[in-house]
Amino acid sequence: MLRPFMELPDPLGKGVTVARRRNAAGPLSALTAGFLAAAFVVFAIAVFVGAAFGVGQLPVTGRVMAAVLVCAAMGAVDIASIRKPSLCKLTFRRQTPKALEDRYGRHVGPLLWGIDTGMAVTTVRVSAATWAVLTLCLLQLTPWWIGLAYGVGFCVPLSAATLLLPWRPAPKSGFPGEPLWIQIALTRVRPAAQIGCLLALLAVTGALGAVVVGV
Repeated sequence: MLRPFMELPDPLGKGVTVARRRNAAGPLSALTAGFLAAAFVVFAIAVFVGAAFGVGQLPVTGRVMAAVLVCAAMGAVDIASIRKPSLCKLTFRRQTPKALEDRYGRHVGPLLWGIDTGMAVTTVRVSAATWAVLTLCLLQLTPWWIGLAYGVGFCVPLSAATLLLPWRPAPKSGFPGEPLWIQIALTRVRPAAQIGCLLALLAVTGALGAVVVGV
């Protein structure tokens, strides 16, 4: 969505790289702001809902054991997704509409895109790890600001992919030009990302299990 904002009428002009980055900076800032805000609010709400229902007053051992079971279950979901292969089976099979920029402009459109995607449960996900983190929030086992970390983990790679990756104005060696080459590359590395999320889930599950054993 954002790479086309870097396209200029004269791609061979002087200072084109700086100009492209400046052209994309506004929409990128709007999208990342929307994503960070939505992620922060959603995960903070999960933490405060757990607190409102007194989950934090329950024995720590019981809460950690529940977290172990949920993380293990989410790991099983990810294993099934990797073996297919497919995206996470527990999320809505929808993506944010690409026409938002056309309907609402180059700043409001990306902002709405970021809000929708940052809510974490409204669009398709690569891993079930999102549900594991939300469960940890409800069980009062994560800080209320965990959504910011979640948002930064998305926004930093997105910013790098938008602003730093070399521009490909035309197909080279049979590989598509802008902006499809990035989408194709991301699709190809999706299995590696899923494996990384699975390993993180297993690590968290093991660490929580060790807490239970230690208690």
